[in-house]
Amino acid sequence: REAGARLGAHPVAWGRAMADARAFASTQRLAMQAVAELYFQHGARLSEDALIALIDVMEASAAHAREVNVDRATRRKLTRCAAIFERYARETRASSEPPPPPPP
Repeated sequence: REAGARLGAHPVAWGRAMADARAFASTQRLAMQAVAELYFQHGARLSEDALIALIDVMEASAAHAREVNVDRATRRKLTRCAAIFERYARETRASSEPPPPPPP
């Protein structure tokens, strides 16, 4: 509800929100890959405090992902908005493309 009140019904606003969500998810995935790589390459040399910090980061990331995944209403809205935005983007691209050249 809160996001709907902020974004309204305009597909561009929802599209930007979808892009932000995708960027956040990609960043989260890259952060987890970096933490895993750091651990596997340097884990034996890391201090206990550093290992705890890495585990805390991974746990926080997993908790956030779980929160988003279990919120069915938000997932349903995002899916619906993604479809609307993709249709809107296709229509916008189609209207801005130059017409094809005439046949010879």
